[in-house]
Amino acid sequence: MTGPTIRFEQIASQNQMYRLYSLSYFLHSAQAIGYRSIAFWAGPPHFSIDGVSYGDVRALKAAFDAHSLACTCWTTPALLPPNQFAIEGKEAIEDTFRYFSNGIRACSDIGCKLMVCNSGYGMRTHDRDEAWKRCREMLRRLAEFAQAYGVTLTMESLRPQETNLVYTLEQTREMIAQVDHPNLKAMIDTTAMRVSGETMWQWFEAF
Repeated sequence: MTGPTIRFEQIASQNQMYRLYSLSYFLHSAQAIGYRSIAFWAGPPHFSIDGVSYGDVRALKAAFDAHSLACTCWTTPALLPPNQFAIEGKEAIEDTFRYFSNGIRACSDIGCKLMVCNSGYGMRTHDRDEAWKRCREMLRRLAEFAQAYGVTLTMESLRPQETNLVYTLEQTREMIAQVDHPNLKAMIDTTAMRVSGETMWQWFEAF
Protein backbone atom coordinates (compact mmCIF):
# COMPACT_ATOMS: atom_id res chain seq x y z
CA MET A 1 0.00 0.00 0.00
CA THR A 2 1.38 3.38 -0.96
CA GLY A 3 0.72 6.68 0.74
CA PRO A 4 -0.26 10.01 -0.80
CA THR A 5 2.05 11.34 -3.47
CA ILE A 6 2.87 14.82 -4.68
CA ARG A 7 3.17 15.47 -8.39
CA PHE A 8 5.84 17.87 -9.61
CA GLU A 9 3.23 20.16 -11.16
CA GLN A 10 1.77 20.70 -7.67
CA ILE A 11 5.02 22.27 -6.46
CA ALA A 12 5.40 26.03 -6.79
CA SER A 13 8.68 27.90 -6.99
CA GLN A 14 9.21 31.04 -4.92
CA ASN A 15 11.17 34.14 -5.84
CA GLN A 16 12.23 35.21 -2.35
CA MET A 17 15.44 33.22 -2.73
CA TYR A 18 16.15 35.17 -5.95
CA ARG A 19 16.28 38.61 -4.34
CA LEU A 20 19.79 39.17 -5.71
CA TYR A 21 18.53 38.41 -9.24
CA SER A 22 16.09 40.13 -11.53
CA LEU A 23 12.46 39.05 -11.77
CA SER A 24 12.97 38.04 -15.39
CA TYR A 25 15.87 35.78 -14.37
CA PHE A 26 13.71 34.10 -11.73
CA LEU A 27 10.80 33.57 -14.11
CA HIS A 28 13.06 32.20 -16.84
CA SER A 29 14.69 29.84 -14.33
CA ALA A 30 11.36 28.61 -12.96
CA GLN A 31 10.09 27.93 -16.46
CA ALA A 32 13.31 26.19 -17.51
CA ILE A 33 13.16 23.88 -14.49
CA GLY A 34 9.61 22.95 -15.40
CA TYR A 35 7.53 24.69 -12.79
CA ARG A 36 3.97 25.55 -13.75
CA SER A 37 3.20 27.80 -10.79
CA ILE A 38 4.88 30.20 -8.41
CA ALA A 39 4.30 31.34 -4.84
CA PHE A 40 5.07 35.00 -5.33
CA TRP A 41 6.86 36.97 -2.62
CA ALA A 42 5.79 40.54 -3.38
CA GLY A 43 8.84 42.34 -2.07
CA PRO A 44 11.69 44.33 -3.58
CA PRO A 45 13.34 44.19 -5.99
CA HIS A 46 10.58 42.23 -7.78
CA PHE A 47 7.53 44.16 -6.58
CA SER A 48 6.59 47.03 -4.30
CA ILE A 49 3.73 47.56 -1.86
CA ASP A 50 3.12 50.27 0.71
CA GLY A 51 0.14 51.76 2.48
CA VAL A 52 -0.66 54.09 -0.41
CA SER A 53 -0.16 52.07 -3.58
CA TYR A 54 1.36 48.97 -5.12
CA GLY A 55 3.26 48.00 -8.24
CA ASP A 56 2.06 47.37 -11.78
CA VAL A 57 0.05 44.17 -11.48
CA ARG A 58 -0.79 44.07 -15.20
CA ALA A 59 2.88 44.06 -16.13
CA LEU A 60 3.57 41.41 -13.49
CA LYS A 61 0.73 39.20 -14.74
CA ALA A 62 1.97 39.60 -18.31
CA ALA A 63 5.44 38.46 -17.21
CA PHE A 64 3.95 35.42 -15.48
CA ASP A 65 1.88 34.56 -18.56
CA ALA A 66 4.86 34.96 -20.87
CA HIS A 67 6.59 32.19 -18.92
CA SER A 68 3.47 30.00 -18.59
CA LEU A 69 3.47 30.38 -14.82
CA ALA A 70 0.38 30.72 -12.64
CA CYS A 71 0.49 32.56 -9.32
CA THR A 72 -1.05 30.14 -6.81
CA CYS A 73 -0.02 31.92 -3.62
CA TRP A 74 0.88 35.54 -2.78
CA THR A 75 3.00 36.78 0.11
CA THR A 76 2.89 40.41 1.15
CA PRO A 77 6.19 40.75 3.06
CA ALA A 78 5.73 40.80 6.82
CA LEU A 79 7.77 40.66 10.05
CA LEU A 80 9.96 43.67 9.26
CA PRO A 81 8.79 46.79 11.14
CA PRO A 82 6.47 48.51 10.68
CA ASN A 83 4.73 45.86 8.58
CA GLN A 84 3.90 43.09 11.01
CA PHE A 85 0.54 41.89 12.28
CA ALA A 86 0.97 42.68 15.99
CA ILE A 87 2.45 46.14 15.58
CA GLU A 88 2.02 48.59 18.47
CA GLY A 89 0.63 52.12 18.32
CA LYS A 90 -2.62 53.46 16.89
CA GLU A 91 -1.08 55.13 13.83
CA ALA A 92 1.23 52.21 13.12
CA ILE A 93 -1.69 49.79 13.32
CA GLU A 94 -3.67 51.76 10.75
CA ASP A 95 -0.64 52.16 8.48
CA THR A 96 -0.05 48.41 8.67
CA PHE A 97 -3.70 47.66 7.93
CA ARG A 98 -3.50 49.82 4.80
CA TYR A 99 -0.28 48.08 3.77
CA PHE A 100 -1.69 44.57 4.04
CA SER A 101 -4.97 45.71 2.48
CA ASN A 102 -3.02 46.80 -0.58
CA GLY A 103 -1.33 43.40 -0.55
CA ILE A 104 -4.77 41.81 -0.65
CA ARG A 105 -5.83 44.07 -3.52
CA ALA A 106 -2.70 43.21 -5.51
CA CYS A 107 -3.22 39.51 -4.81
CA SER A 108 -6.79 39.74 -6.09
CA ASP A 109 -5.84 41.83 -9.11
CA ILE A 110 -3.40 39.20 -10.30
CA GLY A 111 -6.05 36.50 -9.96
CA CYS A 112 -4.61 34.75 -6.91
CA LYS A 113 -6.94 33.45 -4.19
CA LEU A 114 -4.47 32.89 -1.34
CA MET A 115 -2.33 35.36 0.60
CA VAL A 116 0.10 34.15 3.23
CA CYS A 117 0.11 35.74 6.68
CA ASN A 118 1.49 35.02 10.14
CA SER A 119 1.03 36.25 13.68
CA GLY A 120 3.70 38.91 13.71
CA TYR A 121 5.31 39.29 17.11
CA GLY A 122 5.17 41.18 20.37
CA MET A 123 8.15 42.90 21.89
CA ARG A 124 9.73 40.49 24.36
CA THR A 125 9.76 43.18 27.06
CA HIS A 126 6.06 44.03 26.58
CA ASP A 127 2.81 42.28 27.47
CA ARG A 128 2.38 39.19 25.28
CA ASP A 129 -1.38 39.07 25.85
CA GLU A 130 -1.75 42.57 24.42
CA ALA A 131 0.31 41.61 21.37
CA TRP A 132 -1.90 38.54 20.90
CA LYS A 133 -4.99 40.76 20.97
CA ARG A 134 -3.50 43.17 18.42
CA CYS A 135 -2.67 40.28 16.11
CA ARG A 136 -6.14 38.78 16.49
CA GLU A 137 -7.87 42.06 15.69
CA MET A 138 -5.60 42.78 12.74
CA LEU A 139 -6.18 39.34 11.25
CA ARG A 140 -9.93 39.64 11.79
CA ARG A 141 -10.06 43.01 10.02
CA LEU A 142 -7.90 41.77 7.16
CA ALA A 143 -9.89 38.54 6.77
CA GLU A 144 -13.06 40.61 6.47
CA PHE A 145 -11.38 42.87 3.93
CA ALA A 146 -10.01 39.87 2.01
CA GLN A 147 -13.45 38.29 1.79
CA ALA A 148 -14.68 41.21 -0.29
CA TYR A 149 -11.84 40.57 -2.76
CA GLY A 150 -12.23 36.81 -2.98
CA VAL A 151 -8.96 36.21 -1.14
CA THR A 152 -8.32 33.81 1.74
CA LEU A 153 -5.55 34.48 4.24
CA THR A 154 -3.43 31.42 5.00
CA MET A 155 -1.61 31.71 8.31
CA GLU A 156 1.68 29.95 8.84
CA SER A 157 3.29 29.38 12.19
CA LEU A 158 6.73 30.87 12.80
CA ARG A 159 9.76 29.75 14.82
CA PRO A 160 10.10 30.84 18.46
CA GLN A 161 13.19 32.78 17.34
CA GLU A 162 10.86 34.89 15.20
CA THR A 163 7.79 35.35 17.40
CA ASN A 164 6.40 34.94 20.89
CA LEU A 165 2.84 34.56 19.58
CA VAL A 166 2.12 31.72 17.15
CA TYR A 167 4.89 29.16 16.75
CA THR A 168 3.09 25.87 17.46
CA LEU A 169 0.14 23.95 16.08
CA GLU A 170 -1.92 24.59 19.21
CA GLN A 171 -1.26 28.33 19.06
CA THR A 172 -2.21 28.35 15.39
CA ARG A 173 -5.45 26.55 16.13
CA GLU A 174 -6.23 28.93 18.99
CA MET A 175 -5.58 32.08 16.95
CA ILE A 176 -7.72 30.87 14.06
CA ALA A 177 -10.50 29.90 16.47
CA GLN A 178 -10.44 33.33 18.11
CA VAL A 179 -10.41 35.21 14.80
CA ASP A 180 -13.32 32.99 13.75
CA HIS A 181 -13.55 34.08 10.11
CA PRO A 182 -13.95 31.81 7.06
CA ASN A 183 -11.29 33.76 5.18
CA LEU A 184 -8.52 32.86 7.60
CA LYS A 185 -7.13 29.32 7.24
CA ALA A 186 -4.04 27.47 8.44
CA MET A 187 -1.04 26.52 6.37
CA ILE A 188 2.04 24.51 7.25
CA ASP A 189 5.49 26.04 7.40
CA THR A 190 7.53 22.84 7.44
CA THR A 191 10.57 24.47 9.07
CA ALA A 192 8.54 25.92 11.94
CA MET A 193 6.68 22.63 12.21
CA ARG A 194 9.86 20.61 12.67
CA VAL A 195 11.40 23.16 15.07
CA SER A 196 8.32 22.65 17.28
CA GLY A 197 8.63 18.86 17.00
CA GLU A 198 5.38 18.46 15.08
CA THR A 199 4.38 16.39 12.04
CA MET A 200 2.31 17.03 8.95
CA TRP A 201 -0.18 14.38 10.04
CA GLN A 202 -0.79 16.27 13.27
CA TRP A 203 -1.58 19.38 11.26
CA PHE A 204 -3.80 17.50 8.82
CA GLU A 205 -5.74 16.01 11.71
CA ALA A 206 -6.09 19.40 13.43
CA PHE A 207 -7.49 21.16 10.39
